[in-house]
Amino acid sequence: MALKEDRIGQTWLVPRRVIDFIPKNHICYFIANLVGELDFKKIDQKYRHTLGEAAYSRRMLLMLVIMASIDGIFSSRKIARLAEENLVYMYLSGMDKPDFRTICRFKIECASQIEEAFKMTVKIAKKWKLVQLNHIAIDGTKIKASASQNNLINQEEIETIRRILKRGIETDEEEDKIHGDKRGDEVPKELINREKVHEIIQNELRENTDSSNENKLRKSSFKLIEQACNGPEEKEQVLEKLDHAEEELKKTQQSTVSLTDPESRWMKNKKNHWEFAYNLQHAVDL
Repeated sequence: MALKEDRIGQTWLVPRRVIDFIPKNHICYFIANLVGELDFKKIDQKYRHTLGEAAYSRRMLLMLVIMASIDGIFSSRKIARLAEENLVYMYLSGMDKPDFRTICRFKIECASQIEEAFKMTVKIAKKWKLVQLNHIAIDGTKIKASASQNNLINQEEIETIRRILKRGIETDEEEDKIHGDKRGDEVPKELINREKVHEIIQNELRENTDSSNENKLRKSSFKLIEQACNGPEEKEQVLEKLDHAEEELKKTQQSTVSLTDPESRWMKNKKNHWEFAYNLQHAVDL
């Protein structure tokens, strides 16, 4: 029986394209056509007419991410490696070799576009009966959030802080009417002392809380008020934090949320202890 020779390193008289080695019915063509229909004007506008080296095509990066997800690959490092070694990924990348950090940043910056592309992929796949979606299996796992259990806030504290900050704004407006353009420097000497000022603020805050332990402000709330006293920009940041925390309280109907990570939720861990965590869920069509 004849034996074929080893052809490693053999050159071709006519150069061949990467697409010549990919089956004509491969799903990568569908991905390329799908991403080609998406609107990237807003994203591309961020990179046009900017200094530095030209950025990789957002469409190309999205095609790599979708193809990798279909193959069950989510690591940016593995995707970057496939773009160098795998013919399908080399075709989708146009022979570009994006760094894994570039892919990772793209996942964060263009999360909404990635989500929209996945939704459209599922819709089209169902329309063409590539998936049935008759039996969906869902599994989840809890991941501990990087959120302090001591840095909490509830609805009552949010309202109290806003009331105190509002009183401070009204006081500034009253002083403007009294002093005009003057500073009104005739303040008691004790107010020049930082420790004395801190003591006065603490006393004022205690007067704005009920005597019951449940309604007293936590240290985290005191810190927010002190931060707001550092200037207009700091005050604006505090108000944004309060708005975000209040929004999450309404969503979850929980009694408290974390100031360091308001989007995390109270969940029981394996030891039956409550902690801030995320519930990551994954669904597959069986």
